[in-house]
Amino acid sequence: MSKAALGIAFCVLAAMLAYDIVTEGVAVGVTKAVGFVLLILVAALGSRLGYLKF
Repeated sequence: MSKAALGIAFCVLAAMLAYDIVTEGVAVGVTKAVGFVLLILVAALGSRLGYLKF
């Protein structure tokens, strides 16, 4: 993935984490953030291995 795409993804992650912690609590925010990070890592790995074309 390009550096710009990763930067945008992590900015979205930070905003989502902050919003979820404020509205739903720390446990929900952290759980969603971990899921989002795993999604980013799978996409980055798939892109790196050639399964995904960006």
